[in-house]
Amino acid sequence: MRIVLDAMGGDFAPLEPVKGAILAIKEHPDLEIVLVGQEKRIKEFLPEGTERIYIKNAGEVISSHELPSVALKSKRDSSIG
Repeated sequence: MRIVLDAMGGDFAPLEPVKGAILAIKEHPDLEIVLVGQEKRIKEFLPEGTERIYIKNAGEVISSHELPSVALKSKRDSSIG
């Protein structure tokens, strides 16, 4: 099974989503996870050689202070978009 996860959403992102992805693949051998977000920042927390976790780069981040409807229209390269 493959799951796509917004790695830039939530508090302490991307650290916490990466930690969760690592834990999930350890517990579920048939799982693959695609982390979507700023690749450079995600790689800071993802150990080298981590199998079954992939990164899909998204250049923009939507902050919690932005209106979702406006942000999704103006930031098409965001991790949630």
